[in-house]
Amino acid sequence: MSAGSLDAADQAVVDHLVAETLERLDADDLDAAARSLAEAETLAPQQGPVLAARGELHWALGELAQAKARLQEAVHTDATLADAHHALARLHEADGEHRAQVRHDLEVLRLDAAAHRRAGVGSHADRAFIEAVAVETLDAIPAPFDQRLATVPIVLEARPDRALVEEGFDPRAFGLFEGPDEFGRRTHALSERPTRIVVFFANLLDAFGREEDLRTQIEVTLLHEIGHFFGLDEDGVDALGLR
Repeated sequence: MSAGSLDAADQAVVDHLVAETLERLDADDLDAAARSLAEAETLAPQQGPVLAARGELHWALGELAQAKARLQEAVHTDATLADAHHALARLHEADGEHRAQVRHDLEVLRLDAAAHRRAGVGSHADRAFIEAVAVETLDAIPAPFDQRLATVPIVLEARPDRALVEEGFDPRAFGLFEGPDEFGRRTHALSERPTRIVVFFANLLDAFGREEDLRTQIEVTLLHEIGHFFGLDEDGVDALGLR
């Protein structure tokens, strides 16, 4: 059955089943996810969101070639599927396919920016909340580390800019440390970019709807990037649980 032939009631069922599939994938309940998806496929096997959900299930099962094929089919069917583009970018990244990764990530950047504008993500109140949590997090950092961070600016930006994404940076990242780390600054390392920590507020707000979850992730994001300032690599910050 084609997408156009579905009536409103059947389309609502498909939408619900796809959402249920993704929720069950997030919960790592792959059997339940497969059952929900199979129901959706009986109604609309060629709809973009259904194909994308099948790709996500293949990915969760470790079937990476099948995942990539279904996700490519999904974005060919519906080029507005930002989540499918993002998943494809991560699969291309894992395969070392930089140009393909960036192509899909630039679509994510464009689609997310438009979706955030439509939804009004990043209101004054939203940004004030993030700033307040950031201040609380920094105030809790003990001496002498707080003094060592005093000259490092922490700024809010909606999302990574195009130049960063073209370098291979994830457009849905929550934070960024750039410039020389503490050792580099003390040894006068040269860099085109000044040392700073960036918090991407629109990405955080989009990903975390509950205030408690948002607060936790703001703290984790800041501490993660602060870890980079003090010279920890990704493995080091991950070992501390600061993903």
